[in-house]
Amino acid sequence: MRSPPQPKSGLLLTTQISKACSQIKTLQGDDRFPAFPSEGGYEQKTVERYQQEFNQLPPVNSKDPQWLQWRADILSNFLTRVYREIISINSESIISLAPSVYPWSSENYLSVSL
Repeated sequence: MRSPPQPKSGLLLTTQISKACSQIKTLQGDDRFPAFPSEGGYEQKTVERYQQEFNQLPPVNSKDPQWLQWRADILSNFLTRVYREIISINSESIISLAPSVYPWSSENYLSVSL
């Protein structure tokens, strides 16, 4: 399974969403878009990316605040790219998200209400 923080995964999802949105006007996301289990992100590419930015390995504790926020920021940035792509295809598109309750969503899905 690929991790959402990986650029290839994000590109694949963005491409698929863009294709769909060229034919429809509305995108509805639930509390898992974008989301990723907070226990994830320990695969090699994400660990290397974290090391590059912080000169250290990610914390063993998956609930470490900095580690949670860093991964949540990646997902939020991904959502921003998806939003901009959809709007560039059709400026009248409607994008609706239904996030989970904070702080549970942030601590468990790395999903921050925007």
